[in-house]
Amino acid sequence: MANVLEGSVSAKPFERLANHHLVSSWFGCWPSFHDGEVHRITLDRTGNLAPSLELDLRGWLLTKSGSGELVQSKVALVSFRFEGISDLNLEGFNGQNVITALHVTEVERGAQLNIELEHCYQFACSFKAQSGKVVALRIVEQS
Repeated sequence: MANVLEGSVSAKPFERLANHHLVSSWFGCWPSFHDGEVHRITLDRTGNLAPSLELDLRGWLLTKSGSGELVQSKVALVSFRFEGISDLNLEGFNGQNVITALHVTEVERGAQLNIELEHCYQFACSFKAQSGKVVALRIVEQS
C-alpha cells in the first residue's frame, strides 16, 4: 500500500484522465457527481484491443434559487472512455442508476486507476483501468 505522506499517490488522480479540463472548466471544479445518473455503459473487447468501458454520466451543480430552493444548474452529460479495464463489478443496472459519487483513485503514481461509481440505490460499479479520458461533455438544456 502506498504511503500518501510520501507523495506517491496523486492528490488529484482525476487529472490522469485526458481532457479532464472539459469537466472542471464547465463545473468550475472537479465535481463529485453526487446523485448523478448513469445513462449508458458499453463494454467492448473488439479485436486484439484490451477491454474498454464507455460511460455516460449525467451531472450538475446544486445552487439556491432566489426563493432559497435547491435547483440543478450546469447540467451536463459527460462521456468517459476507460481502456485496459479489469476487475469489473457491475450490479443493479436499472431505469435510473443514481450514484452517490464518482471516485477516481490510484494506488501509486502511474499505476492503474481505480474507478468507483459509488452505490446509492441498487446500482453500483467499480473497475480498474490502465487509462481514461473524457470523450465529450454535452450541455443539457433545462426547461
